Amino acid sequence: MYALPPVFEIPKLRAGDSRTLVIERTNGAGERIAIDIDESLANGGFYDLGRQGVQLKSGAHYAATLASRKLNFRVDGKATSKSSDKASNKPGSASTAPIVSRLRRFPPA
Repeated sequence: MYALPPVFEIPKLRAGDSRTLVIERTNGAGERIAIDIDESLANGGFYDLGRQGVQLKSGAHYAATLASRKLNFRVDGKATSKSSDKASNKPGSASTAPIVSRLRRFPPA
C-alpha cells in the first residue's frame, strides 16, 4: 500500500457474520484498530479509514480481518497521506492520495 489511510472494499456479509473490521500490526508495536461496520455496508461497499482520521504507520505490516476473511498487507516505507493541507488530515476528511494506492480487497470467502 502506498498511502497511509487505507480504503477497504467490504464484501457482502452474510447473516451471522461478524461486522467488526479488525486491523492489527504484525511487526513492531501491538497496534490494533477495531471498527464496527454498520448496516449500510452489510451488502458491500467501501470503508475509508481516512474519513475517520485513521492512518497506519509507514513501513509497517498489518493483518485485517472481517468475518472469515483475512488480508495481510504492508504499508510502503515512503507512504504518505499525500495531503498538502494539514486540515485535510482531520477526521471526516478524505485523503488526496489516489484510491488505487489506498484500496485493500479481501479475498473471496
